[in-house]
Amino acid sequence: MSKLISGVSVYDADVGAGSLKMTLSALHGTVSVTGLGPSTDVSFTDTLAQVNTLLGSLTYTPFNGYWGPDWLTITANDQGNSGSGGALSTTKKISLRVGNY
Repeated sequence: MSKLISGVSVYDADVGAGSLKMTLSALHGTVSVTGLGPSTDVSFTDTLAQVNTLLGSLTYTPFNGYWGPDWLTITANDQGNSGSGGALSTTKKISLRVGNY
């Protein structure tokens, strides 16, 4: 059964009109956003506004028959844009609980 993962968004103060590269992955299921996936790994690059629009449709579906813990890993890379330090990235994990265990 698919589950919409709500409340996920990103922010980058210096992205301006530039783009962010997002990578979403799960170990025991698939992830998807509007137009992409489902897959265990989904990547896309777009403006900050469009990235957040796509994250609003983020869906997780566990593998058939899987029950237990999983992690949704989200990585954002600012691709350098206008800030100092070149391309910077950050990774966050969301703990998921599949079924009754």
